[in-house]
Amino acid sequence: MSVWSWMLLVLLLPAAGSLDVKNWLTPIVEIIRTEYRIEDQFCVAVNIQVDQNPKELLDVLQYDRYEKVEKVMKDNDDLYIGTKVVAAKPHDGHAEVRVLHNMDGLFPQIEDNFLVFYTYLSPCAPQCANPHDDRNILNDIEEITGPKYLGERHALVFGKPCTRLKRCDITREQLEKSFINLKAKGFTNIFRCYFQNDVYQCHSCFSDQNQNVSEVCLEGAESQQGGSAGSSQGVSTGGKRGSAEGTSSSAAAKRQKGPK
Repeated sequence: MSVWSWMLLVLLLPAAGSLDVKNWLTPIVEIIRTEYRIEDQFCVAVNIQVDQNPKELLDVLQYDRYEKVEKVMKDNDDLYIGTKVVAAKPHDGHAEVRVLHNMDGLFPQIEDNFLVFYTYLSPCAPQCANPHDDRNILNDIEEITGPKYLGERHALVFGKPCTRLKRCDITREQLEKSFINLKAKGFTNIFRCYFQNDVYQCHSCFSDQNQNVSEVCLEGAESQQGGSAGSSQGVSTGGKRGSAEGTSSSAAAKRQKGPK
């Protein structure tokens, strides 16, 4: 089954709060990242009717298949706007911003739909999740997750925490605040999905009753004073957005640039 059909399985849950990470979300996202072979930082949004028959998912995605998405992005400044899918790499802005600003075509289909918003690196603390930066995505999130559109019918999924923007480290405190800001503006269902010891797994970033940010979503960030960070157009390994893409880990390389 193609990446797109597996991705849309994420959208079939009856309620966002009932995400079954162990038995449902984990294998779906693993297949998404294995088959959806975009390298470097990227973001993709997909929506579908919650009562969609899984056996008919390929038919639903017939105009948004991976081969077409890849070709269009190469010819369109790393941006794809489809009937059910919007995908982007960083170009004239961060990938998350570009996707959020090109989702108008998805909204007429939003009733009784569920949205998956996947970004390889988590939205960065200094810009995307910073209410004091005029390039942030917080107001866009608040709009699409409001009662007019999605409500609780969504999930934000990422592969690695963003721990560096260009040459500046993002501190643990900044990273933690970024998730709190994202949740406060409407992304209430946030998950990190990644390989660990050759096993793919997903974890909620807000799994305890106190709603503290889970340690797995803060991995790689240090509790130390960080410098100011500017915008970035690329991503390197280890959750760092910079000017160039680093090499994949050995485990991922064995999977032909598989999930992160």
